Amino acid sequence: MQALETELRALENSVETTRDTIATTTASQEIKHQQLQQQDQDIQQQRSTVAELWGKVRTYEQLLQPIQDTVTTLQEQLSTVFNPGSSVEHPPQQTLEELKRVFMEIGQGREGSS
Repeated sequence: MQALETELRALENSVETTRDTIATTTASQEIKHQQLQQQDQDIQQQRSTVAELWGKVRTYEQLLQPIQDTVTTLQEQLSTVFNPGSSVEHPPQQTLEELKRVFMEIGQGREGSS
């Protein structure tokens, strides 16, 4: 009979240890689950921020493209005017007047045309 009582106590201790282990594991898993949910929310926020910034970049690219086109045209004209040995299509004064006009248009927020 005493052997059965000893075995019963051992089983009860084993069950209690298993319950403690399950409780500890459950608490640990709950913490990890909450951390993962927070990380998921952070990632969603970062994705939203990146999408917003990407939209702004695309908008700025679209706004700046006409200016870039004008600058490229002006660079070509200036290299023609100031490159020794090249044939000048426009007299320098005419090119300078055109540059002044384009810069005025850029300053007023309009696309310059060449």
